[in-house]
Amino acid sequence: RPVRLAAMASRGVFVGNIPYEADEPKLREIFSSVGPVRAIRVQMDPETGKPKGYAFVDYDDIATAESATRNLNGYELGGRSLRVHFASSGRSSGGGGGGGG
Repeated sequence: RPVRLAAMASRGVFVGNIPYEADEPKLREIFSSVGPVRAIRVQMDPETGKPKGYAFVDYDDIATAESATRNLNGYELGGRSLRVHFASSGRSSGGGGGGGG
């Protein structure tokens, strides 16, 4: 039986503590430093249309996503330290999360 790496890790990373003024092109520039970015999804507040302060970045493979978690967690952007870790593999559409600021 093959080991299921996907259970432990995915090709996507969660990025938290993003400054509100950081846009998708800026995030792409940062996250492309470890390898090609397949997609970036900045989460927006549907009521205000403003960013919620977190995003998901998808890479082509687990190794690149792992590199992002190792090398970009704690990266300082706009005076804030980014939190970068593997996104949970169960992609839910909305809900959960909470916390505030």
